[in-house]
Amino acid sequence: MKYLFTLVAALVMSTAIAQKGLDYFLPEGAAYDPAIPTPEDVIGHRTGEFHVTYDKIIRYMEVLAETSSRVSLEIIGYSWEKQPMMLVSFTSPGNKANLDRLRLDHLDAIDPASSAGRVRDEPLVIWLGYTVHGNEPSGVNAAPVVAYYLAACQDESLLEILNNTIILMEPCQNPDGANRFASWVNSHRSMNNVSDPNSIEFSEAWPGSRSNHYWFDLNRDWMFLQHPESRARIAAFHKWKPNVLTDHHEMGGSSTFFFQPGVPSRSNPIVPESNFSLTQKLGTFHAAALDEIGSLYFSEEVFDDYYFGKGSAYPDVNGGIGILFEQASTRGHLAETAYGKIPFEFGIRNQVKTSLSTIEGSWSIRRELQYDQKDFFKSALEEAASARVKGYVFGCPEDRQRASMMIDILMQHQVEVYLLKDAFTKGDVNLPEGFAYYIPSEQAQYRMIRALMEKVTGYADSTFYDISAWTLPLAMGVQYAEVDSRELGSLKTGKALTDTPFIEGVIYGDIPKAGYLFSIEPYLAPKAIYELQDQGVLLKIGTEPFSLSDGQNTVDFPYGTVFVPVQAQKIQGQELHSLMNRTARLNGLEIFSVNTGYTPEGPDLGSGSFGFLKKPEILMLTGGGVSSREAGQVWWLLDTRYGIPVTLADAGRFGSIDLSRYNTLILAGGSYRELGESGQRKLQEWIRAGGRVVALRSANSFLRSAGIISYEQVKREKPEGTKEPEGRIRPYSERRRDRLGQSIPGSIFQASLDLSHPLGFGYKNPDISVFKTGTEFIAPSANPYANPLYFTDDPLESGFINDENLELLRGSISVMTHSYGRGTVISFFDDPVFRGVFAGLHKMFMNAVFLGGIL
Repeated sequence: MKYLFTLVAALVMSTAIAQKGLDYFLPEGAAYDPAIPTPEDVIGHRTGEFHVTYDKIIRYMEVLAETSSRVSLEIIGYSWEKQPMMLVSFTSPGNKANLDRLRLDHLDAIDPASSAGRVRDEPLVIWLGYTVHGNEPSGVNAAPVVAYYLAACQDESLLEILNNTIILMEPCQNPDGANRFASWVNSHRSMNNVSDPNSIEFSEAWPGSRSNHYWFDLNRDWMFLQHPESRARIAAFHKWKPNVLTDHHEMGGSSTFFFQPGVPSRSNPIVPESNFSLTQKLGTFHAAALDEIGSLYFSEEVFDDYYFGKGSAYPDVNGGIGILFEQASTRGHLAETAYGKIPFEFGIRNQVKTSLSTIEGSWSIRRELQYDQKDFFKSALEEAASARVKGYVFGCPEDRQRASMMIDILMQHQVEVYLLKDAFTKGDVNLPEGFAYYIPSEQAQYRMIRALMEKVTGYADSTFYDISAWTLPLAMGVQYAEVDSRELGSLKTGKALTDTPFIEGVIYGDIPKAGYLFSIEPYLAPKAIYELQDQGVLLKIGTEPFSLSDGQNTVDFPYGTVFVPVQAQKIQGQELHSLMNRTARLNGLEIFSVNTGYTPEGPDLGSGSFGFLKKPEILMLTGGGVSSREAGQVWWLLDTRYGIPVTLADAGRFGSIDLSRYNTLILAGGSYRELGESGQRKLQEWIRAGGRVVALRSANSFLRSAGIISYEQVKREKPEGTKEPEGRIRPYSERRRDRLGQSIPGSIFQASLDLSHPLGFGYKNPDISVFKTGTEFIAPSANPYANPLYFTDDPLESGFINDENLELLRGSISVMTHSYGRGTVISFFDDPVFRGVFAGLHKMFMNAVFLGGIL
């Protein structure tokens, strides 16, 4: 039997190598309009001969729009590198002339507040999405072939579908990454394709092309929306609310082809069961299409739809059906696999075939899909009406920007948010008037609200393809509380917010005699500090609380108050005052002009308790052995959130870098083997001389092995005389599940922060939510003052962890500080910048950058 499958696969491969024309990819015997150019006519090479670049994709879609009465284009946004994000629509000429009206009809049909009780003749809406991971190119290379078929095919069956269907195509979801990959493999392609895995064609340079410009995985950003590509896509998604959305990926080269549904036990329970059954029905069409060409495949294994931040799962919680396709990758033009040599064209063909099977299958069950989508929103309101939780109140009085950032995410997901007219108090949540926001449960996006707001600690299956928790208010570090029916009547709300609130800052007082004071509590305070430093302004930081009085009013200033003395400034008088005013206004700060350095309580402004703030000159090492994901998150945070430049340098060049240019070195997770012994000695000397290192996750292991820091892991002890646990003998079939169940897939835990520590400056509440993966638990430092952030005795807030790991986590350390000569190392054992959305920890990370020198 094994020989038979190998023979079939070999025949398939040999056929794929021999056939290069469009007939290899498209249905046999189809007729095409000769006036419509083929991809090769415009792109200049046969499909799969080279990897198509994004500019050629754009041009081909433009030509189709110019030559086909079925095609229209819309630019929905731009990537970080200013590549246009394109959405292409295919439908009948009559529909094209009335596209916006048909879109509104479709939305009206599924709106429980305005639609009739039945599905009418609204069009089916299908969204084809290709290549969110830049180095998974079979999708983006399939897009022109599918587009040609939809624009030019004359078969009656397709014409009938187009008369009643609007097909939307996003030909590339990650143009920046896809262009990097196409450039790499095309520039290393031989005239005679080389399949040897040692070829440079298959060894893409760091950081690779999976990610976007800032090295983020865009297929994890559909929920968090930290990037322009995702924001553009979600806006277009809700503009159309497709019935079906496809998400075309690649996986390991020695696999075959996967289509959903995924593992049944790992579906998110928020999604109605009908979603799984409809996905299964569509799967029969994919199976038939792949059977027809002899391609092997699998389903209901490995992958799941639990985390809604992926392209194939986001539609499921928004009324659609998301379909994940995973093609065995060639990562070049010809790959050696267990099934023989696979040409690039073979993977493209599978993506084309399943694109077309999606259209055929969706058309065949169109009424089921339409009624299911309508019922999704209707049943959401019914569930909300009977739910115990009637809504959520949240806010962040000490940092309005974080609340505003959360509102921005909610509104992009079409969640209605209201400002409460009164103050709100419940338990530990205390929100003054003007700072409390309300999300009512009874709205069409009820299930999305649950996905974003609920804490979850119970699971039907303890294995996860991605993270197990992402509760948004915990990530943003805002106060929030559930509202039940008894509390609902006391809430007074105005109209739903239509814009993301941003409260401009203000300066109190005129040109001062002593200086200016402001707290680092606001999210954008680090941005303000750097802007002032960049203008040559001298700043100091208060390491103790104090108060000031003008004779009538007393103002308390907390740990971490920034003092801008008038004395010794290069900028004086009105020029400095105007700069401070602009800085306050644009960064949401409250700045106080003060005329005296005398404080009734706490240190006076001339005290040694105020340390000088040095402008950070930052170097971050990159390259082989460094986590591009972690490095990219830091680069993104400093660059786009705070406007702080960071020098990215390859670790292999460390020996030739003049370190005297920098006072701060950031080490993202990685092995740093490129430094070698001489690099380690150079690093040691630089830190001893006063350098500051901010180390994330596994970078701390490198620093420990280099003898720069010391820490121990919590020991997994087994008391003497204990017996082996019951169930020691386990079925072999359960080995993978058992192994994964021992890990922390990505969960949220409560930690306690020392508010008097410089890393805690700007925080008012010691309870901090920390995102943790893995099973490394750090024991407290012997230095009792070096453990500013540690996990509480009851740490689990949301996510999965088994009992043994929960016990080890209690009291373990998340952040530790170390002295080394005159220098400092700040160790973050957990990721403070996870996927950009854990804004509640951004301040702590920025404190490490700015305040590490005063530890």
